[in-house]
Amino acid sequence: MAKIVNKNEFAEIIGKSPRWVTELMEKGLPHTGGGGKGVPVKIETAQAIAWLIQNELAKHIDLDGEEPSGGKKDSEDIALKRARREQIELNTAIKRGTVAPIAGFMDLAQSIASVWASGLDGLASRTCGVLAGMDDAAEIRQYLYAETRQIRASTSLRLLESISGLAEEAADRWSGADSNDDQFTTGEDGE
Repeated sequence: MAKIVNKNEFAEIIGKSPRWVTELMEKGLPHTGGGGKGVPVKIETAQAIAWLIQNELAKHIDLDGEEPSGGKKDSEDIALKRARREQIELNTAIKRGTVAPIAGFMDLAQSIASVWASGLDGLASRTCGVLAGMDDAAEIRQYLYAETRQIRASTSLRLLESISGLAEEAADRWSGADSNDDQFTTGEDGE
């Protein structure tokens, strides 16, 4: 059960000075009262201890999205650990095949669009002579269906070839990068 104490009692509970508790109150330690001379500060121990724990965790694992207040070295260490963690996550995702370089997909999309567009552009000139001599709607439909299937087939073939090429390229790139990853993920001191 939470106990409500004054500033001096709370300082005694946590083994710090009353001045240190005042500094914590300025940083956001939950309390009531203390609005003027002679008005006692009231601190609910459970809330205050939870705040202290949260505040200390935030320094080490950056819970609130801000830089830790432990100093420049702590900030740099956390930034480096975060960058290492992100690099490991990215490498893992690439090896699992869940991500790939976007440049390759831009080329892939352009290639597919080009094959599809050229097939559609040529449809009229390829079919007009044959269609002019046809009277039966079902025959015209069947002929157009065969032509559009050909466009889909050529587009699918280009898609499969491009994806296979991208997969091989990514596998080659990342299998060669494994040895380079060790330097970044372990750091210079082997951590």
